[in-house]
Amino acid sequence: MRKATSRRRPAHLGEAAKTPDARPWVVYALGLSQFALRRFPDAAMAWERVRREVPEFEPIYFSLADAYGLQHEEGTALKVLREAERRWPADAEVANAIGVIQIRRGALDAADRVRFERATTIAPQDALGYFNLARARTRCACSSRSATTGRCRNGSAATKTAAAPSRTSRNTCSSAAPT
Repeated sequence: MRKATSRRRPAHLGEAAKTPDARPWVVYALGLSQFALRRFPDAAMAWERVRREVPEFEPIYFSLADAYGLQHEEGTALKVLREAERRWPADAEVANAIGVIQIRRGALDAADRVRFERATTIAPQDALGYFNLARARTRCACSSRSATTGRCRNGSAATKTAAAPSRTSRNTCSSAAPT
């Protein structure tokens, strides 16, 4: 019964959102419902409307980036986050989000040196930036690991078992430790 009710909610919210005097929160809630139902293009469309109507609502930029990222539209997600960065240049969360998208796109150096270092400078008390920075450096340093020997091709010694990720953590080569 619950499932059927939750599937009707986007329809009711959709009707409410179609009215010319619909408040942005109604459209935002519609996007959340669509996102929960894995209707990512519909969620993005609703959230784009919210962004146009209330561009100062910062959470909408992250919601949009998630919706676009799940559609494999990293370029569009990056554009949305860069707009957020222009609005809130001292926001470490924005810098971290841009870095994560850049890693998904394979731009490890840009994510490492520019975004995550920027996040740690903006918010030195926030551990997320340091975690992301370490992960980016690890990926960059170990991206050329040999599948047969388990060694990083950059010359560091890593055992073959270290090359295989575990279920709870990902082991990395010793040369990739953050400096």
